[in-house]
Amino acid sequence: VRFSESRAEFADLTASLGGGPVELRGQVAYGGGQLGSFDVGATGRGVTLRYPEGLRSLVDADLRLFGDAARQWVSGRIDVRQALYTRRYDVASELLGARRVATPETVSLDEGARLDLWIHAPGTLRVDNNLATLAARADLQIQGTSRAPLVTGRAEIERGRLYFQGR
Repeated sequence: VRFSESRAEFADLTASLGGGPVELRGQVAYGGGQLGSFDVGATGRGVTLRYPEGLRSLVDADLRLFGDAARQWVSGRIDVRQALYTRRYDVASELLGARRVATPETVSLDEGARLDLWIHAPGTLRVDNNLATLAARADLQIQGTSRAPLVTGRAEIERGRLYFQGR
């Protein structure tokens, strides 16, 4: 890491996350004790994630985080090598916990980072819970904000079983 009066620059900075190597590169500008701007690239290979609850995945990722104190963006690609969702699904809890999603007109700068992510899962998604046992693939794009994401794309169930009232 190379520091100056107004900037920190780094390249080939490596770490381990979820058992996989992650490399960071980029720069952060600052002045007067305040964040000015940042542009950071992260590349991870074979990273194990346990988020959200009930999902365990192994991914490769090439991400870019950039912006300033007022606006932030996250862009890049995530390749899912394996993913297994095992969280039990309770329809009543989900319906009672439903919340209103912000529309584009109501999203303000304090609504989180702007997103432009591609997720590619070539037949590597599995669900094994009380509602289904299945294998799937997906190519998705996530846009919007971190608080009000918009997911578009295609997901296909390759094979499996759906359970209704235990049958």
